[in-house]
Amino acid sequence: MVCLLSAVLSIAMFLAPCEARQIPASNSALPPGTILPVRLDTSLSSGKSRAGDIVKGHLMQAVPLPGERKISRGTEVLGKVIAVSIWAGGSELSLQFDALKIHQVRLPTVSDLRAIAGFAEVQAAHLPTMSSGEGEVYDWLPTIQIGGEAVYGIGGTVTRWNNPSEVVGRETPDGLLGQVNTREGTECRGSLYGNTAPQAFWVFSSDACGVYGLANVRIAHSGRSDPLGLIVLRSSHGKLKLPSGTGLLLRVEKGSQD
Repeated sequence: MVCLLSAVLSIAMFLAPCEARQIPASNSALPPGTILPVRLDTSLSSGKSRAGDIVKGHLMQAVPLPGERKISRGTEVLGKVIAVSIWAGGSELSLQFDALKIHQVRLPTVSDLRAIAGFAEVQAAHLPTMSSGEGEVYDWLPTIQIGGEAVYGIGGTVTRWNNPSEVVGRETPDGLLGQVNTREGTECRGSLYGNTAPQAFWVFSSDACGVYGLANVRIAHSGRSDPLGLIVLRSSHGKLKLPSGTGLLLRVEKGSQD
């Protein structure tokens, strides 16, 4: 217990040297409702992955926390494969992401899956929608987020896909920073647990929800209800494959894995 408490306090000091005493020794060090934009570093397949396999990813954008603190871009996100099922004509992969690794210390988390996108969609979100002309700065050219929101260059505004006059956030060098939004016709929720702080969305829209660019794949269980934190992906046609470079939007849930 003493070792665990020391580890958590080390994390607290890393996140906020001047405010470490205000961070409880639990999963609440990450406020529930916090978005975690993750790039998958591990290739997963229902044909090769096995229960117990370690899953790794990393944050693609600095995640803001209360008190002007943040979790740095590049922070490792850890998880594991829970179960793999294959049947005639389909397959299923169950996994959970249960920790962040900061300075060699594990910070337990409980996360659900809000959105997932294939490598090609992630790459396309970085490409300008128009060619640069003479005298134009490449970083100022518009791009489109996964989910359809328009970005008007690094440092510029981001607007809703169905309402160009509605600003939902701004673009930083690492990605979109803005409020969580809902999209009509989906089950994804807006801000949760009173957490209305700006969130890091990386290349996803503020209302991105579900699966993008992964044919025949759907989210059978997002982990936002019991069993909390368990993510189940299902393929309706053959083996399910998630290559390295797949993009994920996770969201911290209430609860603890300690």
